[in-house]
Amino acid sequence: MAYLTTSELAAIREHVEATLPDTCTIEQPTETVDSVGAVVASWPTRASDVPCRLAQAVMSGAYGRFSTVAGEQTHEGLIWMLSLPHDQTIEVKDRVVVGGVTYYVRSVNIGESELFVKRCIVEPAL
Repeated sequence: MAYLTTSELAAIREHVEATLPDTCTIEQPTETVDSVGAVVASWPTRASDVPCRLAQAVMSGAYGRFSTVAGEQTHEGLIWMLSLPHDQTIEVKDRVVVGGVTYYVRSVNIGESELFVKRCIVEPAL
């Protein structure tokens, strides 16, 4: 059962999008095979100048953090919440560039009813 009319939902979405102060570029991964059979990865642009808001994620009352191991070193950092217009296409395999910083998309809130804004958990690229 919908709690909002179509026009109410559209008005809320328009208001929420107006509060997104930044823009980002969404990149999607592609792989091709070159002439010698090597796999070549690239990140073409899925969308550019997308309105967004980037904020530090708060999880269970504490600021979100991540820890990864790369090259025998442990890297720790903050987890971020990226808000986008409700109908923006983005996938977990994508990455985004906000203010010159690249982030990998780790989750997306898809399948929710009466979605006002699309939210993604992102981690800075190391």
